[in-house]
Amino acid sequence: MPDEFERLRIARDSFKDLAAENAIAADRYARENATLRAERDQLAADLCEAREERDRLREAHRASRYLSGLYRRCWLGRPVRDLGEAEAAYDTARAALTPDLHQAAGSASNGAETDASGS
Repeated sequence: MPDEFERLRIARDSFKDLAAENAIAADRYARENATLRAERDQLAADLCEAREERDRLREAHRASRYLSGLYRRCWLGRPVRDLGEAEAAYDTARAALTPDLHQAAGSASNGAETDASGS
């Protein structure tokens, strides 16, 4: 039968083992938590990007519907009164579908407008 000292040593070793297991579990939990946070942040960024894309495509669809109405009016021989609005709708639809080209054209046209105004 173990004496008191031996029982205390066994208990101490058991607590050390339990503490080591808890430390390993806590480390695993911290890694999993960090992974889940990173995944959550990535999902939030993806959702934001998808919403921006959705809004861009909605605007393109709206402009496209407006243009199709104008084309229909022209085809039926009806007058189109606001060509400026038609051009703006075309530019909006084109910009929404090809944002990189629109940005390049916008920066080039801004420079041309500045040169034309004499500033």
